[in-house]
Amino acid sequence: MNKAVRAVKNSFNEQLGGLSMKRFHTTRFDCAVLLGIVFSVMLANLSVFGRECAQVRGDVVRLHILANSDSGYDQGLKLRVRDRILAQVGGIFSAQQSQADAKAAAVASLPEIEAAARAALIEAGCEAPVRAEVCSMYFTTRQYDDLSLPAGIYDAVR
Repeated sequence: MNKAVRAVKNSFNEQLGGLSMKRFHTTRFDCAVLLGIVFSVMLANLSVFGRECAQVRGDVVRLHILANSDSGYDQGLKLRVRDRILAQVGGIFSAQQSQADAKAAAVASLPEIEAAARAALIEAGCEAPVRAEVCSMYFTTRQYDDLSLPAGIYDAVR
């Protein structure tokens, strides 16, 4: 190799901090491998999170009380109905060991759930119709005091 070409090449390598083109490609390859590993770990964590969310949805029967509107009055009625149902019928769910047992208890208790809701409304001076059912429906993520329920389709008493 010509002395002048060698001198230019050495000067160029010094300017790059001693990195040759071969070393530069290895560094890019190393970065690509590292990014691949990071991406794989993230996907694995998302997979675990997805399984945990599915397990929560499979273990829970949610209570969904519908209000007539978003007005303060109707929302207050909704909370009153919820509190009455939980006070009068909520105990049946705490004894259940599985979601299937909880759903069966909910179906068997629909008349009591409707009666509790109707009593709460009448007590508040409202004679709106009441109907309870067990169904599957979509819920958004909901954060309670010490519990977070992820979004998804749940079995519910509505």
